[in-house]
Amino acid sequence: MEQKEVNHEWENIKSTILESAEEIIKTREKLIRNEWWDEEYKEAIPKKNIVRKKCLQKRTRANQEQYTQARKEANKICKEKKKQWLNNRIKQIEEAHKQNETKFFKDIRTFQNDSSPPIFTCKDDNGTLKTDTQEVLNRWKQYFTDLMKTDKKFADQTQEENFKENEIEIEQRTYKEVSDKVIKLKENKAPGTDNIPAELIKYGGYILKHRMYKLILLIWNKE
Repeated sequence: MEQKEVNHEWENIKSTILESAEEIIKTREKLIRNEWWDEEYKEAIPKKNIVRKKCLQKRTRANQEQYTQARKEANKICKEKKKQWLNNRIKQIEEAHKQNETKFFKDIRTFQNDSSPPIFTCKDDNGTLKTDTQEVLNRWKQYFTDLMKTDKKFADQTQEENFKENEIEIEQRTYKEVSDKVIKLKENKAPGTDNIPAELIKYGGYILKHRMYKLILLIWNKE
């Protein structure tokens, strides 16, 4: 019953935050990075997906051939659009090189491929660099095994101290403490599962902070 009360209060706060943000700030449209993604290609993809779904539902030779043809057409359009966009982009870069050398190098960097595969290396206890994949995996396994053993010993040593600390009664938080923490929330961070960015709480004003404080007290008292 107490858990439901806490969850109900949080759901009310969460829905209010999200609805207010949607009404006032609106949702930013997803940025499409592929400039060659035009209406013609947008129409080809749904057509291909419809034929593919039909083929999966009923696998016949006719459906398979129809899907193969639709996929070829979509891929052909994609290649042509990419090629056309690339040629236009190269011409733009050539013009930029004639006028502004700094912009030329900036445009060139947009074509660099940063998806090079990572190199897996690590050092052993003696500081020797290991490059073999299996040796690296074995080293990591040994490292975390030793680390967990150390953590277990530390946990056993501090368990009794934690029990003693839990017996000490701690005063409930004040509104000023909660407000100060809200003000110090870091910005430009990905939201959690509730889909609420920190900025919405940070700049939500006194009423929202006070609601959050009441929620924290409710959790504090209900344990």
